[in-house]
Amino acid sequence: MKIETHVRSLLLLILLMLPFQARSQAWKELLNHANACNKQGNLDSAKILFDQALGDAQHTFGEYDSSVVLILRAIGVYFQSKNADSAEIYYRRSIEVYTKSNNTSPLECAKAYHNLGVLLGESPRSDEAENILLQSLEIKRKLLPPTDLSVLRTEEALGTLYRESGDYGKAVMITTSVLERKEKIVGHNHSSLTITLNNLGIAYYYMGDYPNAEINFKRAISLTGEDTSNRAGFMNNLAAVYHDEMKYYEETQILRIAWESIKNRAAVNPSMKMLLVGDLGAAEYKLNEIEAGKEHLQEALTIARENGLEESPDLTYTLRTLAEIYRDEKKYTEADSFYRATTAIVRTKLSRQHQLLATTIQSHASLFRRIGKLDSALTLYYKAFEMYHQMFQDVAQFVSEQEALRTALLSERSSNLYLSTYSELRNPSEQRRAEAANVLLQSKGKISDEIFQRHQMFVRDGTPRIDSLSHKYHTAKVRLAAQYIQSERMHTGTGSVSVLDSLSRLVTHLESELVHTSGDFKKALPPENITSEKIVRCLPSSTVLVEFVKHSFFDWETQSDHPKYSALILLRGERNPRIVELGDATVIDNLVSRYRKHMLVTSLSGVTPARWEEYKSIARSLFKKIWQPLQLKLNEGEKIIIAPDGALNLLAFGGLMKPSGNYLIEEHSLHYLSAGRDLLRLEQKKESGKGLLAFGDADFDAPVEARIKDQQPMLARNEEQDQFNAVRNARSNCFMMSNETVQSLPATHFEVEAVGSNWKQKYTIEPISVYYGAGASEEHFKQHATGNRSIHIATHGYFLDVTCSDQSIISKRRQDVTIENPLLRSGLLLAGANLHGEGADAPGAEDGILTALEVSSLDLRGTDLVVLSACETGLGKIEQGEGVYGLRRAFQLAGAKTVVSSLWQVPDRETTTFMKILYSQDAKTYPELFQKTAIQRLKELRIRKQSTHPYYWAGFIATGDWKIK
Repeated sequence: MKIETHVRSLLLLILLMLPFQARSQAWKELLNHANACNKQGNLDSAKILFDQALGDAQHTFGEYDSSVVLILRAIGVYFQSKNADSAEIYYRRSIEVYTKSNNTSPLECAKAYHNLGVLLGESPRSDEAENILLQSLEIKRKLLPPTDLSVLRTEEALGTLYRESGDYGKAVMITTSVLERKEKIVGHNHSSLTITLNNLGIAYYYMGDYPNAEINFKRAISLTGEDTSNRAGFMNNLAAVYHDEMKYYEETQILRIAWESIKNRAAVNPSMKMLLVGDLGAAEYKLNEIEAGKEHLQEALTIARENGLEESPDLTYTLRTLAEIYRDEKKYTEADSFYRATTAIVRTKLSRQHQLLATTIQSHASLFRRIGKLDSALTLYYKAFEMYHQMFQDVAQFVSEQEALRTALLSERSSNLYLSTYSELRNPSEQRRAEAANVLLQSKGKISDEIFQRHQMFVRDGTPRIDSLSHKYHTAKVRLAAQYIQSERMHTGTGSVSVLDSLSRLVTHLESELVHTSGDFKKALPPENITSEKIVRCLPSSTVLVEFVKHSFFDWETQSDHPKYSALILLRGERNPRIVELGDATVIDNLVSRYRKHMLVTSLSGVTPARWEEYKSIARSLFKKIWQPLQLKLNEGEKIIIAPDGALNLLAFGGLMKPSGNYLIEEHSLHYLSAGRDLLRLEQKKESGKGLLAFGDADFDAPVEARIKDQQPMLARNEEQDQFNAVRNARSNCFMMSNETVQSLPATHFEVEAVGSNWKQKYTIEPISVYYGAGASEEHFKQHATGNRSIHIATHGYFLDVTCSDQSIISKRRQDVTIENPLLRSGLLLAGANLHGEGADAPGAEDGILTALEVSSLDLRGTDLVVLSACETGLGKIEQGEGVYGLRRAFQLAGAKTVVSSLWQVPDRETTTFMKILYSQDAKTYPELFQKTAIQRLKELRIRKQSTHPYYWAGFIATGDWKIK
């Protein structure tokens, strides 16, 4: 009190002695002194000086002067770290004064908005904070260039707000933009980039994109001085990445280095010390250094108590780790107390969609599971699952497909924990069955759904910016496909691999730029909430959905995961979903592997009596494992829509044998979906295209000149050739790893001719375009694919296993590219394919190989049916929960409603026969059509006393919309 009185008296004496002009500038001196005292930690004197500066400015210039705005904002800054309520009052007063002032710079108001927005962003009032920061940014953008530090500061504050609100995709988009502009100003190696790099790393970390998080944290560390607390903070963030990647040794080492660098430095913020030593204790506990871990965790608690940080979000990991320690020590009461304390802090201080909250709730659920309170555990696990699922939906809108796959791992873990606990219930309630059904449905196909919507949005957006980016994206994918094929054929060296790397990165970059550019539009379309009730309403009458899901069962006793298959059964008119556990996925996957190997050998050497007996054994075993457990839930004659998962995507279910010897197709009409959620999308009304586009009997040796000339489609018959035993598959162990050629497929001419004839009878007024020989080219396909009702392609297909490449470093790098872009590994061969790209650099020319990646860039909206009358067109890379990444998926992404594809190498003659029957049948749905076709084929084989091995008739399946239009 004596100090305050002395300072005030001295200031008053000085002010009275000043002339008016000097007094008019005195507030600035006082403000400068106040700011200096604040920075030096002389807080009492700073407050007195701030108040005096404010009073002097108001007395000299009036209450609504620009100087008053400036001082009020400065006082708000003074209070920001001490009393948030007081800081908010002063910021709002400064904005109010600005609105009533005639001589205040809008920039000062923008700064006040910025400060207020940052302050509110530290509380649960994120929506208000966003609006205020956007107001600040709007003013600044009108007055300042986009590279001005003040503009960048507010944009970065918005990015931080989005990150803390759980909108990680938007946070990455904004922070990346800020970083790029900063780099243009100061270069790539300036220390001023460190905070932005760290912010970007945190956003990537919360998304589950650990590689990008690690890159940014390491870069921030490298640009920071050795003795700064910021460096320790960046190292702590890098340690969090190592923790989530289960690299506990690396995590502990880097935390020890960081802790040693700051523990004895008085100037370091206590909050930073508390955070670091707590994280170090948690890491040591993970390494079974239990006593050291407990000691450091307790030290973190001591720092918190001594500095009033008991409710700091930086303490939450320490509290949660202590909860887990007590849980593992079976001190359940203490564990529950620490879990509740952690949850209370996160709910109060952070967004209700923050990953920390989801992680804490999920960990708390594990306590209840351990003590047998399964219902309480499921309540928390379901809450955590919903949060992780929402976070995935928010993030997936703004990242590439590969980044989305990484992000999905967080929600996948959450769904596995829920399902593991659910499987332990003896008599689940109706509510729990509904929840489990929703978890199963939402866990499958979420990335495919997002990518499908994204592709359709790109096509229909129509804005110049999106059109330009879409064109660049499409061109880059075509170039990548062509370069990959060329490098595989020519065994080219490191130069080619470098080009592949560059093109692959370009495709990913353009995809990210597209989703960022269209993000606001996409954000306006809320994601569909997938529930079993909604799915059931989409089912036709007397139709059952069987949704297979491969998931992991977490065993608390062994602390290990065991893969399992489950099936969700939904029936139109039935309210309660039914869930059936099918058992160990390893056993089932091994059976499918035997099934696949059997079909491969059969395609090479035919059906022998021994092989027929082998098939019956495999098919009956599969029936017993994956279908017999469902039979009690199914009625004979019901139509069944199957959504496979994992290795089950490789099965033709219709060919499974019952103990009686009948095939499943003889009792049920069957149809396929990638995921049950597809039913919602298929309900959307879409106009159909017009006409048939068909390709057959391609001339694989056709030169470019013949392929690109303006050739008219035709329906004329070529000279018949008796070569019906060819197989429509280009694989010779590893096709395209050398300069192989493929033989012609003359039977496809008659097949396509029959397809055209049947089409003409059904759609009398719609056009038919059929291409043979040199006209059955990639050039013509891309030129005419859009706008047709149906597309039929009869040719060679291929699918490449990654094991095909040799073991050189270059070949391994090419494998890495195909792992990142699995749609490169499957495709169709058209006219000119045997020329291995010769002449493909001519204007308008292609290489004759249509990859799935190229197909995915086409616009096939309005195409009701695509028939891929070629071998193994239903194969590809299997992504658990997302189906098969191959030709079928590519055509569906492009917009095709139903795709008919093959699961193995079907003989040319058998394919032609099957297709003729398929197109001649009269049916209203594809399940009915395929059942009629299969039964007619079986009847013919039995009359002739020939083998009914499914190799001859079950290889083709229809996926997508079941309705024939």
